[in-house]
Amino acid sequence: MVSVDIDVFNNEERVLINGICKDEKLSTITRQKVLDSLNFSKQISTDAMIMDLLDSTSSKMKVMTDEEWDALKVLTPFPVAVLPQDDVEVVPSDEEEL
Repeated sequence: MVSVDIDVFNNEERVLINGICKDEKLSTITRQKVLDSLNFSKQISTDAMIMDLLDSTSSKMKVMTDEEWDALKVLTPFPVAVLPQDDVEVVPSDEEEL
């Protein structure tokens, strides 16, 4: 059995992969399918930070073997940290209310 470490992906990359794998059966989630989705997203994205996120996630997945991915995908959805700045209902106190 292949040993995998979920920490290979940072929080943002986990969120991205969770979104790609959402509502998919484990048997249909392949490494190539995730890479194809990342590549498609890269083709339509114009934001530099998103492009960097897609590139870093894609490069980590490309060096992963299919066996490593198969061991890792059973852990989806990956646990992610929800940070206060990610919560859209939280209004920063230094923002001026209109």
